Amino acid sequence: MSREKIFTALLMLYALLLSGTFLAGGAVILMILFFLFDKKENLKRKLRKAFGRGLVWWFWAYYLLHVLGYFVSTDKTAASVHLEHKLAFLLLPPVILGEYVSPGNIKKVLLFFKNAVILVLVASLTYHFIRYGKGLGEFTHFGFRDLSISYFYFSVFILFSVFILDTFKPKYFVLQKITLLFFLILLANRTAILFAVFYFVFRNKGYRYFFNKYALGSIILFGILLFATDNLLMRKIKVFARTTDFDMEIIRTKNRISVTHNTLEQRIYIWSLAGALIKERFWTGYGTGDFQQALNRQYELNNFKAARLHRFNTHNQFLQEFLKFGIGGFLFFVLWIGYLLKISMGKPVLSLVVWLIVWGSLFESYWLRHHGILFIAFFIPLLYKYYEQASNHE
Repeated sequence: MSREKIFTALLMLYALLLSGTFLAGGAVILMILFFLFDKKENLKRKLRKAFGRGLVWWFWAYYLLHVLGYFVSTDKTAASVHLEHKLAFLLLPPVILGEYVSPGNIKKVLLFFKNAVILVLVASLTYHFIRYGKGLGEFTHFGFRDLSISYFYFSVFILFSVFILDTFKPKYFVLQKITLLFFLILLANRTAILFAVFYFVFRNKGYRYFFNKYALGSIILFGILLFATDNLLMRKIKVFARTTDFDMEIIRTKNRISVTHNTLEQRIYIWSLAGALIKERFWTGYGTGDFQQALNRQYELNNFKAARLHRFNTHNQFLQEFLKFGIGGFLFFVLWIGYLLKISMGKPVLSLVVWLIVWGSLFESYWLRHHGILFIAFFIPLLYKYYEQASNHE
């Protein structure tokens, strides 16, 4: 078996493990060992190839920033955990960009990931009915929750799978897309759903679906699902409509009195507290290991009940970088995002993924959690390689 076939199989293994487990790190180890197990001259060539790309250096610089943040942290244990979690930023990009794999095989990996996402969702729904006997509206809280993956991160997987379907249009792609969008509504993450609306209306000329009887029927079914059933998305919308205030003092008072369920208000309050902390250490930040503890102290001092219970992060990656590293780290992160947007121009799926990550980073600390890190470290280099290789094959 050729090296390319073995490497493609390892990429597929990683995609499978990422879509439904916490075990993708095992596939990372296998890919690294495979990458290193080569002739000396080939290894040197692969390393030159990988590090000849600015993308790898940006990933490494971002990791190095966290290493520097380790030394200014007082909680070295927490800092070490963050460094360990972010090792994928250090290891995956050079391996993916250095080892040869053809555009055709990368396409197979992307389609395989899409299939794995659908399989995991269908299996989870089946498990949900059999194990718990609950309705569709409880899917996120029961059958899906047992995966131990935040539904926001899996919503990103779903949207990414939709991008793959629209790009490559495999057999039965319309049915697969309808299935994925059905589950996106069940997971009820408003951040992901808003991006989906933007994608279909503006990017994908969604108005065309109203002239297709199958698509129009699907839209009507989605409407019935939303408005005629007890589903999590409608419950969230009702909570938002009935309870949202934008007066900061009212938000503080409500969150001091009880554990509220209005996540927008919670985010506004968290961002306010994070902003106060940033003012205190504008230049240096709190370090890789201490930023969460600083937030937790603010939650205690202000008796922010929901945050004290759940130990919320900033729910905004830009604020989190500012909180960790001060103004320098924040500006680096903005430049890093700008670089990703620049290299994604003219590369449709990569561009959509980068914009999705940027959008998600406004409402979630996407670069903090396990599945966010592994998604970014794997698919951004892989998609970049796909378009680079496709261009060379023209």
